[in-house]
Amino acid sequence: MGWGLPNHPIKKNIMRPLAWNKMAATIAAKPQATADRGSALHKTEMFDYLTPMPSHLLNTLLQDLDGQAEIEDENNRNRSTMKMKSPPRTLPQGHHLVYFPLQAPASKLAADGADATHLSIAVANSSSEEEDGKGSGKQQGPRRRLWAGGEISFSRGWQSRLKLDCRPWYCREEVSGKKSRGGIVHVWRRYRLGHEGCGRPGGEEKEEEEERWDIVEKRVLAFRSEGEGKPIFERGMYCLSFPFFLLLLITSTQLNSTQLISSHLITAKPASSLRHRLVAPTKAHLFQFSALSYNAHLIHYDVEYARAVDRHPSLLVHGPLALAIMIRHLVAQEKTPLRRIVYRNLAPLYVDNPIFFCLGASPPAPAPAPSSSSSSSSSSSSFCSSEEDGRLPRWRRHVWLEGPDGYVAVKADAEFDTDALSD
Repeated sequence: MGWGLPNHPIKKNIMRPLAWNKMAATIAAKPQATADRGSALHKTEMFDYLTPMPSHLLNTLLQDLDGQAEIEDENNRNRSTMKMKSPPRTLPQGHHLVYFPLQAPASKLAADGADATHLSIAVANSSSEEEDGKGSGKQQGPRRRLWAGGEISFSRGWQSRLKLDCRPWYCREEVSGKKSRGGIVHVWRRYRLGHEGCGRPGGEEKEEEEERWDIVEKRVLAFRSEGEGKPIFERGMYCLSFPFFLLLLITSTQLNSTQLISSHLITAKPASSLRHRLVAPTKAHLFQFSALSYNAHLIHYDVEYARAVDRHPSLLVHGPLALAIMIRHLVAQEKTPLRRIVYRNLAPLYVDNPIFFCLGASPPAPAPAPSSSSSSSSSSSSFCSSEEDGRLPRWRRHVWLEGPDGYVAVKADAEFDTDALSD
């Protein structure tokens, strides 16, 4: 996916607008579900049940943030419920984010309250440039973690299997690292129905026979060490291209934010068909999502830590919460299930600041859906060619979240279920 950092030093010519067409080429290719399997450093099997309560609580939280947007879906018509329905309701897309939480006691968390395993893998994969020059190995100081982006794919027929009727389901997590200045961590999560046959001895011998996974998700985390730069984001800050954004977070020890504002950093955005103002998330909203997802990362509820240690002006909106907001409004607007979404987090969203949901303009005429036998290369070619005039085929859309000053905080390319579009 190209989440890694460039090998060359910082140069002026890498300060360029966001390249939406590069994301288009990325989403056009099939997800590399097994790409990191050989280098996985940590594997975990988790078991859960599709109880209605977590989904109901998340829906209650998201409804409170809808603002001027009117969401018409099954959950809103029924105002959501913790009761089991007959027939059972389908798990809303994006709600898997509040299942399979981290199962670690507080004493085993990292200093920032998040997953210590991810931190240890980042330290192991930080480049030699970060060594102290005395041969003592990697620096062990505090590191800031950032949810840099990721992708989610839904298999055909997932709606018929993931029902909120307490049926068992299973998640396999594989974590691997990528060499970089501060450490890049890839987290693959695969979800499917049932507990039978999971976690049995010798199960890894059958990994080549890929099971049917209902959801395949990749998360990309980026880390930086203590003292690596001054505060980068301030209110009104323009967005950076993604590679330069990561480089800046990890390597800018002498730059300050005021020097970075230039015409080169203004985000180039596609034409939007709508722009909805959502309710500004409050501390209560952030606390509710932290509790619901069992997320103890301090930057979401400890304002002193966020300011003094991570050097943010205030509390940050969770990466997965922003993603859940985006998916909720995207699916509601298109009235079509998602097949895949590739997203990048470009700038923080802060507490008490409004969020704007933006959807790229749809093409004037429907384009033919790709055949199931088409190769990823031909799909990529046709998709990129449609980008020349800023339009996308019918089954793909640009979507992004903006902060209060119009900066792009999260951008994504979404691919919809072509079977539903053909109905």
